Amino acid sequence: MGEIWVRIPVGCTGGWHQPVVSKPVLKMASSVTCSNEELLSLLECPVCYDVMRPPIMHCLNSHDVCSSCMMKLDNCPVCKAEFLPGRDVLAEHLSTKVKHPCENRDRGCGVHLRLNALHEHEIDCPQRLHECKFRLASYGTPRCEWKGRHGEIFDHVNRNHASNAEKHFITKLNGVAKMFCKLVNRYDELFWVISELKLKSNYCFAVQYIGSRSRAKKFMYEVKCVSKSGGELTFKSFCHDETQDTDALLREGPCFRVETYTLEHFLCGEGALPKLSIYRA
Repeated sequence: MGEIWVRIPVGCTGGWHQPVVSKPVLKMASSVTCSNEELLSLLECPVCYDVMRPPIMHCLNSHDVCSSCMMKLDNCPVCKAEFLPGRDVLAEHLSTKVKHPCENRDRGCGVHLRLNALHEHEIDCPQRLHECKFRLASYGTPRCEWKGRHGEIFDHVNRNHASNAEKHFITKLNGVAKMFCKLVNRYDELFWVISELKLKSNYCFAVQYIGSRSRAKKFMYEVKCVSKSGGELTFKSFCHDETQDTDALLREGPCFRVETYTLEHFLCGEGALPKLSIYRA
């Protein structure tokens, strides 16, 4: 155990002095240990009762609270004192040293990891909640706010989004910008198929795998457009993982993208476009 020095007043001047600590006290201090659960209890937010993660805020009397709860409060929930503008660095340091429960523990996940590894786990946690991509919806229509577990997605979409029954992706250049979303089942796996038409700009198309990020690379999608004259436009790519921001994916790629003036040459009949294939990589 290293030596501890404290500053104490000596007459009218200050100085550094080493306090006298008996050997039994030193031995006792070095043998004190706390379980992970005991340390987690010290990091429990008094408002939401979740284990606090950085940033951790505190009041004048050193009561800690998580930053999200502090934003909803005017004073400390424990003593009513004002909050300090700075963060509790000591509590944050402790938070990085203990193993935190996964945020999906109430849904059955029993994983405990340190924060640097926990974030990566939570992104792919099998018990996590998935967003409904129909939240993107079409322009001018309400977005779906539903979130649920993987096994609930298919029933939710079939129950609440009738447009998912459409067999084709209909793209008509009729002066209306639109976004299309569809849930597809292939190989007993689920995929979001998203397309967006921007007037006088481009047509974008992407497929996002619903599951772990690493497994997304086990599938590819192919977009094929054939013109009346026999011309062919083909795009192939690994499926994108669902954690990617769909708006950014369509806006910046990598995904299928073609200018609308080129698109006109590949429309036929009712404007069914394009032919999509999803297959194992």
